[in-house]
This record gives sequence, structure tokens and C-alpha cells, in this order.
Amino acid sequence: MALLMLFSFFFNKRFNIITGDNGLGKTFILESIWWMLTNTWTNDPLYPGIENIKKGPSIISSGTEGNDGASNFQVAFYNRGSSEWQKTEESSDQALIIYAKANGIFAVMDPNINSSPFAEKEGRSLVFTKNEIWEGLVENIRDVNSLKSRKGASTYLCNGLINDWVIWQQANDSSFDILKRVLKQLSPPNTSDLGLLIPGSLVRLPYDSRIMPTIKHPYGEIPVIHASEGVRRILSLAYLIVWTWQEHKLYSENSRKDIAKNMVFLIDEIEVHLHPQWQRKILPAMLEVSSELSSELDIQFMITTHSPIVTGSVENIFDDYKDRLFHLDISSERHSKNADVTINDIEFEKRGTIDSWLTSDAFNLDQPRGSIKSEKVISKAIEMQSNIDATKDDVEKITNELRKVLGPFDIFWSRWRSYADSFGIKL
Repeated sequence: MALLMLFSFFFNKRFNIITGDNGLGKTFILESIWWMLTNTWTNDPLYPGIENIKKGPSIISSGTEGNDGASNFQVAFYNRGSSEWQKTEESSDQALIIYAKANGIFAVMDPNINSSPFAEKEGRSLVFTKNEIWEGLVENIRDVNSLKSRKGASTYLCNGLINDWVIWQQANDSSFDILKRVLKQLSPPNTSDLGLLIPGSLVRLPYDSRIMPTIKHPYGEIPVIHASEGVRRILSLAYLIVWTWQEHKLYSENSRKDIAKNMVFLIDEIEVHLHPQWQRKILPAMLEVSSELSSELDIQFMITTHSPIVTGSVENIFDDYKDRLFHLDISSERHSKNADVTINDIEFEKRGTIDSWLTSDAFNLDQPRGSIKSEKVISKAIEMQSNIDATKDDVEKITNELRKVLGPFDIFWSRWRSYADSFGIKL
């Protein structure tokens, strides 16, 4: 991924929602945040493009503020010789971090686990593929003093959703109670066809020796591995939240370290696979999840979205002192080689309808319409209404075009009818 942008963010302490067209850098921003907080990458590192290297040093900098008010500032420079990013100092933040990527990969960082003796190289984060979230994360034991006798063996860093769910449910463990509550919070609304996500009975499937969890749907109990992509994404999200928190508490207790009071949640395209009814609920629901984990846990969200339903869903809870809405745009030289990506801090307004959000600065549609052709014809009609030289033939031509693209009860007819009538054209 090439580093082609220069901008600054001042994130707020709760919701930070980022909108913008494809390819402008929303995921790039989340990847940069993840690395500055964890000192690791979830995939390939970001790197400066050739043109950027010629212009001067490439820098990523960040500043964070702890609960005690202390600031932590970091600067990373791109070393051309080693082709690596190098920091002036390592991150010392004490927040749990969960990163849900749009492609189904998840990553977790626990500040109380400085490094894993099982990983192939030092690092404080665990990166899960879609399969590893469900089946478990296994690492080979490398040669460290405390584990030399087991060198070459494997160990489970995470049991995975299927195994942990079964263990928790069979033992009636407190983790299962938390999982049920988190699933309830993240469920679609009761009015949806899917209903609440409630764990069902444990079952056995043909040709699979494992005990399998199920999820209740109105049409029956469905094994979790057969659930839809939308349900599987939310199940993965709920499980990683509960697993991360429970593992953190256990490790902190065993190592006599303080339990974290802060969590940073990075979610790329939060609406992926979700029906509009679910999109309307998911972000407010995320806010309620923290209360299911700990009354003392504060969660800061970095969310990217292409959905006006997601932005509209927080109208009644958005707080200018806690939340912020950003929009990535491209400069007026968009068709030249000198175009730059810019970041706009948008003033949040209650817009009411999804139509209004589509035409807001967050999404920039000219008309809130599904058909591009109807949008173009309406734009021509509106332009004609301000043309003092328009003739009856011009208006009749546009009227015929409108008949082809608009339904008989379209709201635009009420605007066009009186104008066409002034030229003697009856609709």
C-alpha cells in the first residue's frame, strides 16, 4: 500500500466516523493507527511511493493522552536503506486494541502481553484469518529458555470461536453469559426477520467429530458454521470482544498487572454484509458493549463506512464533545497528476432521512436516487428551470425524458408540473 497522502486527524474520545470514496485512504488510516499503537502490521507494511520519496522524508506521527493526562508522542520515519519504518520510541499506550478489517481478518493487541514466546518474531499483536477466528490460532514454539523442552511443538494462542463457545456453554461459564449479552446487543432489531442472535443447543454434524454451537433463527437452530456471512461477521466480532477481555483479565490477574480501562476499536466498513435494518442498529449497539464488559471501560471507536444509514443511526446519540465525523475528498485537480487527498472535519447535523445523508458532504450525491440516468435527466430539468430562454419544445423534450425514467408518483413531478403548465404542457 503506497503512502500518497498528507493530512492530520484530531480524534475525539468516543466515535470517530470516516467517510469517503473508494481508494482515498480510509483503510490506510486505520492501518496507520494500528501500527502506531501496536508497532506491528496486520499485513504488508505501508510504504511511500517513489514520487513521495523524491519530495522528502516520509513521516507518520501520533500523539495519545492517557487517563492520567500524560501525553505520549511518537514519530516514525521511513528508512530508505532498510526499507522499513523506524520510530523514535516505542508505543507505551495501555489500551486494549481490536481491529476488524473489511476482508474478515481480525487483529488484537493486549498491552499486558508484551510479546509471545510462541510467535516467529517479537510482537504484541495477534492477527486472525477468518478461519483462525473459528478454528483457533496455533503457533510453533520457538527456542526460548523457558520452553526449550517443547521446541518444535505447537500451542494454541486462541482456541477459536467453536471450541471456546462449546467449553463456555457446557461449563455455564461467566464468559458465556457475557457472550450472550454482547450478542444480544449486536443483534439486528426485533422487527427484523432474523431476530435476536441467541445461542441454541450444541449439536453434532455428519463427518465432523466436533461438538458444534448453533444460533437460533425463526426457522430453526442453525449451526454457526452454516450461518450467513452477516451473522458470521457479527459472531466473530462478539467472540473476539469477549475473548480479548476475558484473556486480558486472566493474564493481568496472573501477572499482577492493572486491568486496562481503555479499549480502541478499529472497524473498517462496519456495514459489510449487514441488511439496512441491521446497519441502523450496529453502531449504537457497539456503544452498549462496553457496559457488558466493565463499568470502568472506555471505548474509543475509529469507524469507516460507505453507508448513510450508519451515519444517520447515531443522530440521537452524537455528542460534539465526544464524537467526530470526517470525510476524505480529493482536490479540484482530480483529473491531473497533482491531485491531493484532503480530510474534512464535517459539522454533524441531524438530517432525518437517509436521502438527506446521501446528498450531504459525507457522501456527495447530487440526487438521492438509485438510477444514474434519472439523476441526469432531473439535473437537466432543474437546469432548464433557470434558463429564461427555454422554449415549449425544450420543455416538452425534457418532459418526455422524465416520463421514461420517473414513476407516475415520483415526488419530482410536483415541482415540474407547474413549470411545464406555464408552457401549456399538461401532465
